[in-house]
Amino acid sequence: MTVSADDPLMIVQRTTLERQHAAFVMALSHRAHRLISVRPLDSGAASDVSGVIQTSFGGPDVLERPGSEYLYTIATDGGITVMERGQ
Repeated sequence: MTVSADDPLMIVQRTTLERQHAAFVMALSHRAHRLISVRPLDSGAASDVSGVIQTSFGGPDVLERPGSEYLYTIATDGGITVMERGQ
């Protein structure tokens, strides 16, 4: 299942719908076995890296198993390259 968990949707909750959305996302993340987050670089896109893919475990494994972080690049032809961080 895919849900939007952007900071503006999760941090500032002015309406009932926003509060319910945030509660739904948090409940899903606590029940999930695996979480995958895709986001642009905090510093903005670079010529060799477009963003970060972060994977982590949820549920009962959240504290026992570390997640992983990868960098990705979107080429002009639409191809995507994924690299381990530090390569």
